[in-house]
Amino acid sequence: MQRPSQPEIKLLEGIAAQKMGGNTMVIPTPNIIAAWLQQVPETFLLTTKELRQKIAAQHQVDITCPLTTGIFLNIVAKASVESNNNTPWWRVVKENGQLNDKFPGGAAHQATLLQAEGHQIIQRGKHWFVQLNKQLLVSL
Repeated sequence: MQRPSQPEIKLLEGIAAQKMGGNTMVIPTPNIIAAWLQQVPETFLLTTKELRQKIAAQHQVDITCPLTTGIFLNIVAKASVESNNNTPWWRVVKENGQLNDKFPGGAAHQATLLQAEGHQIIQRGKHWFVQLNKQLLVSL
């Protein structure tokens, strides 16, 4: 089965619109996500929330599907590692700075890559976090 090359735009109604926080939602493609990641310069970070907001604005909708964004972000990361194409997936963190356990090599590998770019990493319990400050967050 072939994936669509263009994103899908969905109209949300009723409870779905209330729950998701908007009436229109884009379901991005892995290529859209990869294109945004390619714009994140070395030493800068992008939160998943900011990524979703940028994709929504690009497609003139209220929200970007958080589920498919997460799935496709992981696909892009794994494809980047397998093909050695250097899409900087490790620069994407959760809004609170938490690293992603589902990325290739887990959060520990993402921590290593971020430390190589000069970021401070903190481990709290079983979770890894990057020290966030507004100057390190990219504004695409």
